Amino acid sequence: EEEEEEESQIKSSTSSQQRHLEECSWYHGVMSKEDAEIKLSQTSNENGTFLVRKRMEGNLEAVLSLMFKGRATHHLIVVEPSAVVFNKNFRAENCSSIPEALRAINRGSVAPWPQKLTASVPRNGATQEDMDTDMAFINS
Repeated sequence: EEEEEEESQIKSSTSSQQRHLEECSWYHGVMSKEDAEIKLSQTSNENGTFLVRKRMEGNLEAVLSLMFKGRATHHLIVVEPSAVVFNKNFRAENCSSIPEALRAINRGSVAPWPQKLTASVPRNGATQEDMDTDMAFINS
């Protein structure tokens, strides 16, 4: 019974995280790797340009798609109870959401993450105000 309760809390936490994530101007929902690369290249080839997307396959996993060294790179994001993990080995400790983890990257708290997030690729319908607010949070 305790195990079921813990699993229920994790699912509840994950679903509330998804709702918050979906409000972010840089979150694109379900998108293929190829479409993410097209979006990134159409927006900017500058290092640090990014978007977050849901994987085409998999259940709740997200991916940070990021321009780094002049090319698109893709980093699996897993939200754990005590950290957000990128590529299984970069940990944003004490973060409970993807937006918090992106802020940790820009604060230098996800060592040895090599690239700050400098500009987002907005989803369709995002306003400049949305983008400014979301980047201000990441840079706070």
